[in-house]
Amino acid sequence: MGSLGLFLQCVTSIFFSTIMDRMVKQFGTRAVYLASVVFFPVAAFVMCLSHSVIIVTISAALTGFTFSALQILPYTLASLYHHEKQVVPSLFMGSIVQFTQSVTAYMVSAAGLGLVAIYFATKVVFDKSDMAKYSV
Repeated sequence: MGSLGLFLQCVTSIFFSTIMDRMVKQFGTRAVYLASVVFFPVAAFVMCLSHSVIIVTISAALTGFTFSALQILPYTLASLYHHEKQVVPSLFMGSIVQFTQSVTAYMVSAAGLGLVAIYFATKVVFDKSDMAKYSV
């Protein structure tokens, strides 16, 4: 049996995928990307703190916005992959869950790493004017 939250995440992703061009034209690539990156840890924290099935399901659905942006804004995604390898933290998740005896540790870690992602997302170069801001 599937998860309603994951199904709604897919529906949300499809919805945002259809309007992504308009959002980028309206708000700009940087704003859309940063908003999508902010949505994930916020939703993860809400899922950790809430005891309401409805709130957790809605939060899971909202992560579809992040998924959509990461799939549609490929140059941003490529620049993130070339910046640093991001696979290393996921290697430790099994051990963290076993050590804490709770899958909530996974969500807390995801939310915390999401906050780190927000910081690094502000350093992504979207156009030539960004190059001057971040040059050493």
